[in-house]
Amino acid sequence: MKAIQIILVLFLACFTVAAQETNPTVRDVYLKIVDKKDHPLKKVVVQSPTSGELGITDSKGAYVFKNLPDSAVIIMDLPKYGKTAIQVMDMDSILVTVRSANQLSYSNERNMVYLTKDMTGSTDIIDVPTLLEQQNSRNLYELLHGRVAGLNMTVTGAGDVQTTIRGSASITQSNEPLVYLDGVYYGKFTDANHFLNVYDIKTIEIVKDGAGYGSRGGTGVIAITTKSK
Repeated sequence: MKAIQIILVLFLACFTVAAQETNPTVRDVYLKIVDKKDHPLKKVVVQSPTSGELGITDSKGAYVFKNLPDSAVIIMDLPKYGKTAIQVMDMDSILVTVRSANQLSYSNERNMVYLTKDMTGSTDIIDVPTLLEQQNSRNLYELLHGRVAGLNMTVTGAGDVQTTIRGSASITQSNEPLVYLDGVYYGKFTDANHFLNVYDIKTIEIVKDGAGYGSRGGTGVIAITTKSK
């Protein structure tokens, strides 16, 4: 009887550990929004579609989301700038600075990302040297993964990276975005990921509406500009 009890206890302990390992990490996420003069932006509507939580920032420009997983996205309806989204990843404290009607940055102790939107809101521009100062990256995948809302990247078993831009799609061809290097068509994202040195890059533009690049631009464009340009 004692042997059966011991086996049962061990089984329950292993089951509990396994259940804990399969549960995604969740955390409370502190969000603060300020303007370029560091003044808090209050009554900004913020939400997480992942958890369904909806709220507004307080007099300090702050709001605390409860129990968000790393995969969660926070959407903010920012004055002048409009709606934008940030993926939580491993961040538990996020500072968002609205610098102008078309530029913001967000940061925590571990990383900082500068995003600039063109006036149509269809393009995000990443200042790569600034990002690399905060985050060492060996390739484009490590640099961009989880950084831009709507940019989805999946690594396949062969080590290739399948990439799509949310809101850009085609029913007649591949849904991967076009990649341009210094204004010249380069190929697929996987090619750029394998062969480009991220430390040679000045900016990366994520273009959701790639109509200016021809009919194939309907799936979006990733336009890379190197420091030599």
